[in-house]
Amino acid sequence: MNWVKFMKTDFLFYKYQKVLMIVFPVFVVFMSIYSKVSQDMIFTISYLCFGVLIVSTAPYCLENKSMSAFIQMLPGSDRERVVGRYMCFGAMLLAAVAYGVGVVLVTGWIKGFHVTYFDMYFSVLAVAFSIIVGSLQFLILYIAGRGKSNQLLNIIRMLPGFVFFWIINFIGEKGKEGSLHLLEYFFIHNKLICLISMAAAALLIFAGCIFASVKVIQRRDAI
Repeated sequence: MNWVKFMKTDFLFYKYQKVLMIVFPVFVVFMSIYSKVSQDMIFTISYLCFGVLIVSTAPYCLENKSMSAFIQMLPGSDRERVVGRYMCFGAMLLAAVAYGVGVVLVTGWIKGFHVTYFDMYFSVLAVAFSIIVGSLQFLILYIAGRGKSNQLLNIIRMLPGFVFFWIINFIGEKGKEGSLHLLEYFFIHNKLICLISMAAAALLIFAGCIFASVKVIQRRDAI
């Protein structure tokens, strides 16, 4: 269970991201009170997932040589270090999704609107997709390694989140408008298959990226 120690160590980096960590949840509450977006569960969940995709990558950019040396001195294997970082991302994502669901339910109760089944099921798919995007993002950052320019690291940090947010909301909006008849028909009649398949794909890619990241580190250390 040494990966838990590394997970806690990574959480120390987030003190430098306090502004972002406050802005995202506060903005969701603000939108829930003053905007019709509050009735859009897909927007709320995908927006919070977008925030996690950006904030969770902070350790890669903020970890300096001295901090890296300190982490290397902690008892544990390369696999445990990597697992700790990925699990830190997973914990943040689950907390954000739980917060988002809570905001939508409370807002719905206060304003008197109901969340549609399409919104609920598609939000689950959005979370699974964010796990896939985040896992691949972490793997790319491990491959890039330390010492790269801040500009490159910031592109790797920001671009996947923006692409994820745009894709989810674009497809979600088209689905609500009825523009994607074939996709909507397949999704409605195969909800369970879609959800299980997406969840399985997310977990497999999550585990696969952990394995690949460990191999990247081990190969780099062997050189």
